[in-house]
Amino acid sequence: MIQLQQLIFFEKIAEKNSMNKAAEELYISQPNLSKAIRNLESELKIKIFERTNKGVKLTEDGYKLYKYVKTIHKQVDMIQSIALKEIPNSISVAAYPCPILYKVLGEFHNRNKEQYIEVTLKEERVQNIIESVANLQSDIGIIEINDVQKKEVRHLLESKNLEYHELAKNTWYAHVGKSSPLYNQETIEMSQLVDCTIMRSPDDYFSNLSYLFEVDGIHFTQFEKTMFVNDYFTRLRLLNMTDMVCIETAWDKELEKEIGVRAIPIANCNIQISMGWIKRKKENLPVKVLDFIEILEQLF
Repeated sequence: MIQLQQLIFFEKIAEKNSMNKAAEELYISQPNLSKAIRNLESELKIKIFERTNKGVKLTEDGYKLYKYVKTIHKQVDMIQSIALKEIPNSISVAAYPCPILYKVLGEFHNRNKEQYIEVTLKEERVQNIIESVANLQSDIGIIEINDVQKKEVRHLLESKNLEYHELAKNTWYAHVGKSSPLYNQETIEMSQLVDCTIMRSPDDYFSNLSYLFEVDGIHFTQFEKTMFVNDYFTRLRLLNMTDMVCIETAWDKELEKEIGVRAIPIANCNIQISMGWIKRKKENLPVKVLDFIEILEQLF
C-alpha cells in the first residue's frame, strides 16, 4: 500500500531534481530514499524518474503523479489546519438554475463581507445535485421537482439518506420576449407553442419524465424544435432578442420584466412544481450554511 511518506519523499525529489539534495532536506540517507522511490515505482508499476548528468528528472508518468501529489499535499495541509483552527469558512451549494440565487448570494455577502468565506455555487440538473450532496461535494442542494418527478426523486433521496425541505410551490409559465408574437397575450394556449422553438436546460433522467405531461391534449413530445441552454441568464437574454419560448417556473417576474421578458400563464396548466433544499440526514450544518438557508427561506 502506498504510504503518505513515500509521496512526500517523491515530491521533494521532484522539486530538487536531485536525490542528494532531497535526502539532505528530509534528513534521510540516500540509500533509504532510493529504496522508498523504487518501492513506489513498483507499487504503481511505472517509472517516475530518469537519471541525468545533473541529477534526476520526472518522466511523463512521473509528472502526472507529481500533479496529483501536489493536490494531495494541499488537502493534507487543510486537514492539519483544522486542529489549528485555521481552516477557512466555506459553503458549497449545488443548485437547479434559479433567478433567486443571485439575490441570496448578494444578501449573504452583505451580511458577511467582513469575514473571509469561500462560497461555491454550481448550477446542475436534479440528478447531479442529489449525487453532489450525497457524495459530500456540496453542503446542500437546491432542487425543483414536478408532480411526475416527485415519487422518483423522493425515492432516490431516501436511498441516499437525504432529506428535503420545501421552500415554495409554483407552476409552469411561457416565458417570451418582445420579439415573440405572443408577448402581449394574457394567457397562452399550448397549441400556440407547438411550432415555436422551445429553449430549456439540458435533459437528465428526471427532466425526461416531464415528457409524460400533457396539457390541453398537447403532449410535451410534440415540441420538435428545441435549444438546450444551461445558464438561466443566457436564456433570458436569448428570449429578449429572439422569438423563442421557455416553459418553466417564474420565481422572479420583476427581474424578467427589467430585461424585457414576460412570464405568461399557460391555459389549463395545473402542473405543480416544488422548490426546496436538501441535506444529509442527521448531520448538523455549519453556522454559515444555516445563514445561507435562512436568507434562502426569507426570499422564497
